[in-house]
Parts: sequence; structure tokens; C-alpha cells
Amino acid sequence: MKFLSTSLLISLVLPISADILTLKDGTKIDGTITKRTLEEYEVEIQVSKSRTEKKIIKRADVAETKLTKPAEAAFNKQVAGLFPVQPFTPVEEYEKRVQTIETFLAEHKISKSGIQAKKMLTELKTELAAIKAGGLRVSSGESGLLTAEQVQADHLGIQAHIATRKFESLVKKRSYIAALRQYEFVERDFFATQAQRKALPLMRSLTATYANLLQRELNQFDAREERRMKTLERLSENDRRRTKEADSIRMKSFEKTWAKEEEEQITWASVNIKDAGSIEDTINQLKDESERLLGIITELEDFQETDKLYQTGWIAAGEKNKDQVTEIIAELNKAGIPETYINKLIERLGPASEMKEGADQKKEMMEKEMMEKEAMEKEAMEKEAMEKK
Repeated sequence: MKFLSTSLLISLVLPISADILTLKDGTKIDGTITKRTLEEYEVEIQVSKSRTEKKIIKRADVAETKLTKPAEAAFNKQVAGLFPVQPFTPVEEYEKRVQTIETFLAEHKISKSGIQAKKMLTELKTELAAIKAGGLRVSSGESGLLTAEQVQADHLGIQAHIATRKFESLVKKRSYIAALRQYEFVERDFFATQAQRKALPLMRSLTATYANLLQRELNQFDAREERRMKTLERLSENDRRRTKEADSIRMKSFEKTWAKEEEEQITWASVNIKDAGSIEDTINQLKDESERLLGIITELEDFQETDKLYQTGWIAAGEKNKDQVTEIIAELNKAGIPETYINKLIERLGPASEMKEGADQKKEMMEKEMMEKEAMEKEAMEKEAMEKK
């Protein structure tokens, strides 16, 4: 009988990175060889992000093994995919990625994967420095990394895009009430931007989808309540009392939420699917919103893209072109763009107390005209109602 040397025995039981074991029947097993003997392999297979599974493979069944070097395996697991970075990634995430690559290099610097990781680290640190200086990655590719100056020039458009991305993410997660509230913010602060225009069709789709879902809930409400009452009747007196108390607590909690939302003037109230009135109110609100959005589509035809206007205004302010900036601010005010963005243009223009006063006067004049128009429309409606009587 032949015996293996001690050194050979040790080499056979230490973990050895392996990419693929190809079996004689053509099956490929992707994992890590954690142990091997003369008769078999023990392979650790990643079945999910948090769970691994060990499998015993007979050597006689294996046609080929493709081993990966430890550095390459560690690179694929820890470093691959850390660069390039996704748009709008925060500084904290950049720093975390830098630390991960540096940790990898501390162990695998002298390797082919180490050379690749070092190059990634250099590019990542360069981009991080640009981000810290006020830059921002808004899209993939070289042109997607904006300098601080470019970020300031497109400040309105970038913020609109970030707000819209959040809206789209909430829709994707089916957080419908939160998405409705987020779109309201997008339209209020970023009206007529490219991002708001892009979000509008999705908002229309959302109102229809959510209304249909709630309508199904409402259609099944009576039958569901009937089943619930029958279930309550079958419960013991103590269980029935506890169930009713729990329902009462939940309802009081919703009532507190609604009171707070009303106090904060939140347009889209939370929905309690155990309350038919709550469901019906939201369905009606969604139908009204759908009609309102059709009006917004028509209204947008009268507006230039406000983020593009802002960019033009930024350039004009840098060139001290007061007349052009004044005209652009008037258009931005007309679209309801918040003063924080208007003030950035005024500040860039330079000493601007006179400029700001003129902008404020134009805004006041526009608001006065709108109030007079609304008053005239109201008077006409009242007159029409009186004539009908």
C-alpha cells in the first residue's frame, strides 16, 4: 500500500480555488474545491448571495478541472464590477470601493489581477477627487463625468433628474402612494424640465394602474368583510375580543396618520385597504389626477425646456448679459421654478440688487395677473350659476 507524504496530504485538504469541474456527462459545476482526495472532490457551490452548499464529486466522474489562481478568484469575488461606477453614486460609496480594492491589493499586489486592480484604483481615485471637488457622474462613459462648473451650469436639470429617478424607483417597487407624492414634488419644483416631461407618461400609467388595483380591492371588499365576520363568529369570545381590539388599534393608528397628513397638507393620503371609504376616495382622486395630467400635457406646449433655459441663463449670467438673464428668469418664474435656482443665476450675474428687484417685480406682476384672471373666471362662473337659477 502506498502512503502520501505529509506535505502532499496538506496540499490535498487546503482550499483550492476552482472555477469549473466538467463531468464526463457534460455537466459543468462552478464552485470552489475545498478538499480533494484520491477518490473525490469536495466542492463549495454558491447557491445564493448568503448561502453556500457542499457537494461531493467522484474523481472518476470528472473529465476536466479548470482551476483559478487564488488572486484571480479573489478579484472576481471582491473587486470585479467596482469600476466603472454607476451614475449619481455618493462619495461614501466611492470611498468604500477604494478601501475594498486597497484591501485586495494588500494581499494580491504581485499578480496579474493585482495589476488590473491597481489600474482600477487609480481611475477610481481620480474620479473620486473630481466628485469631491463638486463634479458628478450623470451617465456612463467618459463624457458622463461632469466637472464642478458643468454641474453648476446644469444644476436644475441634474436635480430634476435625481428627483425623477427616485420617482421611477418607487414605481418599480410598487410604492404607489410614495411615488405619487414624489411626482408631485417633481412637477412642482421641476416643471417643464426634460426629466419632468419624461416622468409624465409614467405618472399617467401609474394613476391608471393603481386605480385598477384599488378598484379590485373595492369590488372584493364586501365579500372579504363577510368572510371576516364569519371567521369572527367562529372564534372564542376572548379571541374575538382580542381581534376586535387589534382592528380598533390599527384603525386609530390610520386616523392619526391621516390627521398628521392633513395637517402637513399632504395631497396623497395613505390608503387603508380595510376601510372602503379610504379606497374609494383614492380611486376618485386618481381619476381626477388622470384628467389633470392631460391638461398638463397641453400646458407644457407653451413652455420651453426649463433646464435648457437654465443652462442658457447660466452662460448669459457669466457673460453679464443682464437683458437675456432677465428674460430667462421671467420664463423660469412662469414655470414656477423655485427661487433657489433663480438666485444662483442672479448671484452669477454679479452685484444684482437692481436685477433681483426687477425679477421680483416681474414675479409679483405675473402673480397679480394670475389672481385677477382667477377672480374673473370665478365671477363668470358665479354669474352663469345665477343665470341658471
